[in-house]
Amino acid sequence: MGKISDKDKKNRIKNKKPKTKDKQARFVDVQDAELLSKDQLKRIKQNRTCATRVSGKRKHKLLKRIRHQQKEKIRMDSKKRI
Repeated sequence: MGKISDKDKKNRIKNKKPKTKDKQARFVDVQDAELLSKDQLKRIKQNRTCATRVSGKRKHKLLKRIRHQQKEKIRMDSKKRI
C-alpha cells in the first residue's frame, strides 16, 4: 500500500459531511409504554429498530402489581375518610 498524500487528506476533510443531530421531535408508537421503564423508552426513541418489548409473563406481573397498588391506594383513601 502506498502512502496517502497531503492533497488526498485535505480532499477527504473537505468532502466529509458535518455531523448533525436530528432536531425534529421523534414520535414513536410503542406498545405498553406505561409498562416500560424510562431507560427502555429512551432507548426506543433513540433507535427505532430496537426490539424492546414486554414479554407476556412480565406484562402479566406488571399489570397485576399495578392493580394491587391501585386497590391499596383506594383502601388507604377510604381509611383516611373515616
